[in-house]
Amino acid sequence: MTKKILGVVLGVFVLLAAGAVPVQAQFIVNPTNITFAVSPGSNASPQLVFIQSSGGPVNFILSGQSQGWLTYGSITGNTTPASFSVSANSSNTPVGIYTGTMTVTATSNVSANPPVIINLTLVVSTGPVLVASPSSLTFTQTQVGLLPAPQTVTVSNPGPGTATFTAAPSDTWLSVSPTSGGAASGSPVTLTVSVNPGSLAQGTYTGNITLTSSNANSPVTIGV
Repeated sequence: MTKKILGVVLGVFVLLAAGAVPVQAQFIVNPTNITFAVSPGSNASPQLVFIQSSGGPVNFILSGQSQGWLTYGSITGNTTPASFSVSANSSNTPVGIYTGTMTVTATSNVSANPPVIINLTLVVSTGPVLVASPSSLTFTQTQVGLLPAPQTVTVSNPGPGTATFTAAPSDTWLSVSPTSGGAASGSPVTLTVSVNPGSLAQGTYTGNITLTSSNANSPVTIGV
């Protein structure tokens, strides 16, 4: 079990290959990111995971890390389409952010179906929680005078109430908009991050966007 105490950025960024043309049956797992938010001692409502496929049925197995707070129900079958429920229990879990994974692995059409990881997060809190995803960004300028495209960061609050925050860049070549906001459960805030190298010499530069809050875990840092 991986535990992340409040105040540590939690985020996952997955890059998928583009342009591949499916020639065999491929499965589709939805959702692949599940967050439970509860107060200490409470149980979260179960969430369903669906395993489907395009181009024909796919056989699979389901495996997961051993987590004291995580349980999942019986699978409707080991061939697509199938589904199962996932739930979380915080009865013996102190306040904090806990993460785990489950993996769906194909046993047929293996070459066309790499394992799919389902990321699971349990937030145990009595107040708002700031979560930034992704937790880091990379910009590359390939041509002088041509600025890299802006990128976005989603600031969410899986806890109760509204997490108010301000966002500030660490360097003059870095900017963020908006510079403040409030994230409530089910109502995330989208930040747009931009870079302008200006007169910077060729090289690699690092900075960050810092989220500061008066009523949630703070600071939360987004690396750039």
